[in-house]
Amino acid sequence: MDDAGIVSVDWVVLTAALVGLGLAVTNVVGSGLESLSEDIKTQLMSDHDRTGFID
Repeated sequence: MDDAGIVSVDWVVLTAALVGLGLAVTNVVGSGLESLSEDIKTQLMSDHDRTGFID
Protein backbone atom coordinates (compact mmCIF):
# COMPACT_ATOMS: atom_id res chain seq x y z
CA MET A 1 0.00 0.00 0.00
CA ASP A 2 1.45 3.36 -1.04
CA ASP A 3 0.69 6.24 1.37
CA ALA A 4 2.94 8.83 -0.31
CA GLY A 5 0.02 10.61 -1.98
CA ILE A 6 -1.98 10.80 1.24
CA VAL A 7 0.96 12.25 3.15
CA SER A 8 1.51 14.85 0.42
CA VAL A 9 -2.13 15.95 0.62
CA ASP A 10 -1.83 16.23 4.40
CA TRP A 11 1.25 18.44 4.09
CA VAL A 12 -0.42 20.66 1.48
CA VAL A 13 -3.47 21.16 3.70
CA LEU A 14 -1.32 21.82 6.77
CA THR A 15 0.90 24.28 4.89
CA ALA A 16 -2.13 26.12 3.48
CA ALA A 17 -3.59 26.41 6.98
CA LEU A 18 -0.33 27.83 8.35
CA VAL A 19 -0.04 30.33 5.50
CA GLY A 20 -3.64 31.44 6.09
CA LEU A 21 -2.98 31.84 9.80
CA GLY A 22 0.17 33.82 9.08
CA LEU A 23 -1.71 36.18 6.76
CA ALA A 24 -4.47 36.69 9.33
CA VAL A 25 -1.95 37.49 12.07
CA THR A 26 -0.07 39.86 9.77
CA ASN A 27 -3.31 41.68 8.97
CA VAL A 28 -4.26 42.13 12.64
CA VAL A 29 -0.77 43.14 13.79
CA GLY A 30 -0.27 45.45 10.79
CA SER A 31 -3.44 47.43 11.43
CA GLY A 32 -2.55 47.74 15.12
CA LEU A 33 0.93 49.00 14.30
CA GLU A 34 -0.46 51.48 11.80
CA SER A 35 -2.79 52.91 14.44
CA LEU A 36 -0.02 53.04 17.04
CA SER A 37 2.39 54.79 14.67
CA GLU A 38 -0.24 57.44 13.90
CA ASP A 39 -0.72 58.03 17.64
CA ILE A 40 3.05 58.39 18.12
CA LYS A 41 3.29 60.78 15.16
CA THR A 42 0.45 62.92 16.53
CA GLN A 43 2.02 63.06 19.98
CA LEU A 44 5.45 63.96 18.64
CA MET A 45 4.03 66.69 16.43
CA SER A 46 2.05 68.22 19.31
CA ASP A 47 5.07 68.19 21.66
CA HIS A 48 7.31 69.87 19.12
CA ASP A 49 8.39 73.40 20.06
CA ARG A 50 7.42 75.40 17.00
CA THR A 51 8.57 78.80 18.31
CA GLY A 52 12.32 78.19 18.19
CA PHE A 53 14.27 79.64 15.24
CA ILE A 54 11.11 80.64 13.39
CA ASP A 55 10.20 84.27 12.64
